[in-house]
Amino acid sequence: MWDDYMGWDWYAVRQYLFFGGVIFAFASLVSMTEGNPWHYPVSYIADILLANSTAVLISVIVILIAAFRFIMYKEGY
Repeated sequence: MWDDYMGWDWYAVRQYLFFGGVIFAFASLVSMTEGNPWHYPVSYIADILLANSTAVLISVIVILIAAFRFIMYKEGY
């Protein structure tokens, strides 16, 4: 998703978001056929994240620091 000449590859970002939306649509369709609400896949993921909130917070902090250092490296600092 990172191009060394142009920065962010927005075509790849758009493609990943589209395929994520398609997967969410199919997961919602399957959950509705099982008798669950359409937002059940999101609720399920949210429940997992809330159950493991400490690990999620640590992971987010580490990922943000890594992204910051990556951008600083690419900019030449």
